[in-house]
Amino acid sequence: MTSPALPRSSFGKRLLFAVLALGLLASLPAETGPERAERLLSALGGREAWAKVKFVHVEAVHDQLSLRDPFTNRIWNDFSQPRVRIEARNDAIDRRRVIADGVGKYGRDGVVRDLTAEEVASETKWWEANIYRTLHRLAVGDGVAGHAMDHGDAGIIG
Repeated sequence: MTSPALPRSSFGKRLLFAVLALGLLASLPAETGPERAERLLSALGGREAWAKVKFVHVEAVHDQLSLRDPFTNRIWNDFSQPRVRIEARNDAIDRRRVIADGVGKYGRDGVVRDLTAEEVASETKWWEANIYRTLHRLAVGDGVAGHAMDHGDAGIIG
């Protein structure tokens, strides 16, 4: 009696590996949206910690292809209402954007102007979808984020 021949080609070996891997993955129990959310929150400090957060101040250095030098980006974000301040600065640029109470301002290198209604709406959409605010919403179970998790339409987790 002879044993079945294993593929000898590189492609055949990769195909066999893929079939075996898919078989293993198919046998794993499916994780529900709420289970994924819980695992994510646990990996990032825990549900209790994120439920307490009402505001964040994020500071990071960014590189952008259109700018020669990196810049420091600072974001102050209130989770309770669309109230956000963003600053992007280096030796060559000074950009600022603020929204609060349904209005906003934009400053570019010392020139300040009011944001249009469309720009405020766009900034508000950014605020609504902000990852830190989303983590807080998942932690407190505000219903909107939980609904998305239950129905598999939360792209950040699904």
